[in-house]
Amino acid sequence: MEISKYFPEHQGKIDILAELQDYQKDLEILAEANVSIQFTNKGKDHAVLVMSKLFNCAYRNVKIFARDFNGSISDNQLYIDSLKNFLARDPANIVTVIFEGKPNPSSKALALLKKIRSETPQKVILKKAEETQIIEFSKYLVNAEKMIHFTVADDEMKGYNKYRCETDTNNFLAILNFDDNKFCQKLLKLYSILEVNAKEIAN
Repeated sequence: MEISKYFPEHQGKIDILAELQDYQKDLEILAEANVSIQFTNKGKDHAVLVMSKLFNCAYRNVKIFARDFNGSISDNQLYIDSLKNFLARDPANIVTVIFEGKPNPSSKALALLKKIRSETPQKVILKKAEETQIIEFSKYLVNAEKMIHFTVADDEMKGYNKYRCETDTNNFLAILNFDDNKFCQKLLKLYSILEVNAKEIAN
């Protein structure tokens, strides 16, 4: 993959592009080997690469808890392409997004998901969490910010075993793993709290 194509803001910045290329190679190794190692990412560029890899590796289901799709990550073309390819890969593939706040109406990712939902409603679920459930959700968090956003994805044989979980949503710091059923189950329990009374987002 030509990294510079998806990060035009770094055009000519050889050191930055080389670091991103190395990080992408590390992700490929971990994902392909299904290595159960907790890995870190920092900054929005790393976050884009991780989300792309999760979409690429997911089997049938991706569940996302996002703030609002403000575009820092979700408007990157690599994110958009990978999300679109995941949904197009198989008729049974599904993306579920629960938003913490009101989603950004200018979001490219949201526009894509709404378009796909209008054509094949069973493939895309878009909801906004109720404030009471956000409060309930935050009771289980230990970080000072009292908020995390995360994505979980499944595997054909092992079920949900891949995740990216932000530990600092303001600075895009996160942990991730491509083969950790146990932690994914904890995140799914948190997701179930957010799903209670969540309101569907209309077109």
